[in-house]
Amino acid sequence: MGRPGAGTRAHRPPGGFLRPHGAERHRPQLAPDDDFGDDHPTVTGEIDTILADASRMLDAGHPASALLGLTAAYHEDSQNLPDLHPLWSRAYDDLNRPLLRERLDVMLENHLQTF
Repeated sequence: MGRPGAGTRAHRPPGGFLRPHGAERHRPQLAPDDDFGDDHPTVTGEIDTILADASRMLDAGHPASALLGLTAAYHEDSQNLPDLHPLWSRAYDDLNRPLLRERLDVMLENHLQTF
């Protein structure tokens, strides 16, 4: 008899678990390349700077880049959700993501009820 748990490890496929062969071809596309800009969004610092940067990206037709910045800013400080919500909603609308927009609206409702 072997030790407890022996023989229960999964077989490691060629290429490993984190990057199986051909994974690049099967990665989901979050948004079309045109929805991303060349700039990296501002994600930390003053909320006014973050919002101005996201607004600039949305106006330039790069809602996916704006969304990256807005969600990162939320994860830096979730208390900023009421300030982030209008532009975040616009980014989801521009990306035609109505279910994510609805979820964001529920997040805001829950946030406002809690705080």
